[in-house]
Amino acid sequence: MKKVFQLKFAHSLLLVFFCALLSPVFTSCGGDDEPDDPTDFLIGTWRVQESIEYGYHEDYSFKKDGACVYKVLEIESGGTGTYEASYIHYPEECQIKIFTSDEDIIWTYEKISDTRIAVTEGLADYSLVLFKL
Repeated sequence: MKKVFQLKFAHSLLLVFFCALLSPVFTSCGGDDEPDDPTDFLIGTWRVQESIEYGYHEDYSFKKDGACVYKVLEIESGGTGTYEASYIHYPEECQIKIFTSDEDIIWTYEKISDTRIAVTEGLADYSLVLFKL
């Protein structure tokens, strides 16, 4: 009886040892502990929905490094214009500041979903809807 008890005790100690050894593997590999970067949703190419109605595509491509490419494509003629810019995103104020060689644009936005935002430029009394491509 004493030998059975010793074997069970040794088995239990061995099991506890392996659980303690493997516990960091189960607790340290998840990336869910870190909060998501609130600016990540902005990264990518966005098209101004209203531009399609007027016969052209107006796209803004925001990159993680702060670069921005503004592109206009006339649907009928196929003519394009591409402009380099930079931007700063202020998620707590829901603002995007776009810096071009000609002007600085300040957009205030409302996030409709991860793929749609409504933006207002400066003090304009209208909004444009952008959708993610």
